[in-house]
Amino acid sequence: MEHIMSEKICKYLLSINVISQELFDIYIYGMELLLSFIINTVIILLIGIVSGKILPTLIFLILFVAVRRFTGGFHANTYLKCKIITVGTYIAVLCLSSLYYPPTVIKMLCYLAGILLIALFGPIENPNKPLDDNEKKLYKILSLIVFFILALLSLVFENYVSSLCNTAFYTMSAIIALMIISILKKETLKNEKTC
Repeated sequence: MEHIMSEKICKYLLSINVISQELFDIYIYGMELLLSFIINTVIILLIGIVSGKILPTLIFLILFVAVRRFTGGFHANTYLKCKIITVGTYIAVLCLSSLYYPPTVIKMLCYLAGILLIALFGPIENPNKPLDDNEKKLYKILSLIVFFILALLSLVFENYVSSLCNTAFYTMSAIIALMIISILKKETLKNEKTC
């Protein structure tokens, strides 16, 4: 669906000389990513509105986009799988954050584990968008800073807005889980190639 819509939009932009023929395929890919992001966001916002969880939904979206922008993580190989994983992650975060409030010490340990994981393995590259060495260094630094600040804010404000801080904790835990899945997937593929 994203590809067909992107092609139509880019053909129109080409016909009115907004984009060039030489970069047509790149514009289609960029438009696919933009449409996929918009569709995922709209689905999540609709679920948040219907479930009456607008503020936790906004917390999830802001943190998920802000942190994953720099850390990277698991990337599905189709837009449908991406929607299922993203929306599934959102639903899991909403359910867990409503059901269980881990003790502060557990949250602190999880945040420290996340920082360690980012320091050792971050950023996790998207296979379709490799990073050069300078970008890798910059993204590692930015992901550590963003993750640390958000973790700290979540812990500091836990006594005042505990439900939102719990949503933040589970969102950041989900991001770390997606990083771990990506790392394990790469290791599995590497081991299969050497066998």
